[in-house]
Amino acid sequence: MSIKLEKIINIDSPIFLTGPSGTGKSYLANQIHRQSKRKASPFITANLATISETLLESELFGNLKGAFTDASAARPGLCGEVLDGTLFLDEIGDLSLGGQKKLLQLLEERRYFPVGSSRPFSFSGRIIAATNRNIKEMVGAGLFREDLYFRLMIYHHELSPIKGNRSLISQLLSIFLKDFSAKHIDDITPSNFQFSDSCYNFLLEHSWPGNIRELKHCVEYLITCAEGPTILLSDLPAWASYPHSPPTLNAAKQISPGHSSSDVKTENAPTVKDLFLRGDLTFDYHRAMDFFEQQYLRYALEQHQGKINQTARILQISKSTLLTKIKKYKINNWQIKSEYKFAA
Repeated sequence: MSIKLEKIINIDSPIFLTGPSGTGKSYLANQIHRQSKRKASPFITANLATISETLLESELFGNLKGAFTDASAARPGLCGEVLDGTLFLDEIGDLSLGGQKKLLQLLEERRYFPVGSSRPFSFSGRIIAATNRNIKEMVGAGLFREDLYFRLMIYHHELSPIKGNRSLISQLLSIFLKDFSAKHIDDITPSNFQFSDSCYNFLLEHSWPGNIRELKHCVEYLITCAEGPTILLSDLPAWASYPHSPPTLNAAKQISPGHSSSDVKTENAPTVKDLFLRGDLTFDYHRAMDFFEQQYLRYALEQHQGKINQTARILQISKSTLLTKIKKYKINNWQIKSEYKFAA
């Protein structure tokens, strides 16, 4: 069950955000902070999946000078740096059981011990935690502490995939169209950009398996690469229309900011035939299979933020096989990782 966020924006207790990858948990956490009484204080993000268990305590709680071999100076840690702002703990499902115990103590007592200190420090911030994993199942499997789970679930909000939510997608299109127009274009005002009817309906009906993150990347691409101020269906990047099945474009047209009621030309959703005509596919079977595999692997890497081990596990292939294919198809995984960091 989700709670109404406007009722808890200013509470001191932790807020727990869950939902599939790309549904906007980081964005929502930032918006909660910006609308709260803490907005003048720092908003700090800690991706717990990237912090090793040995470094977790010093990263979160800081350390005294000389507390360990490399501690040449005292560090406040994220709990100290955040002051009375918001500490966003992303990927909390990747936290070890030992780390979970320390986090529970922080939430319950609102104090922490820097590494090497016997004196507790008060924690004045507010914590927002997030994960795309099923924490309830993890509790049942003994991978997540039950007491921490119940502590986090007091103020829990579940984010759903955007597929089928035309109203939300329409709002996001308006926001991203305005933001990326201002960011990328200097000589054309944001109001000059608009979607053609068919492009707009495609974006509304598309399945968006990558959720808000994928939609955001798509609009950024369109603003940067479109041939003119009216964005056409033909301007869509290949990865937004393939390998996903094209949506039905016969739905009732909706008018929104940045949407043109008249198309420059009549367009259809890209089909396999279209891919042949524009040269992406040929009747050479092996080349066609290579094209599909390249797009398939790129998409899988994008959905898992470029993480090799995780992607290989999901695809049920070995890490060495995935690395070989990345090299074969010249997939720039570093770019995929950097795009994820930007989106987050």
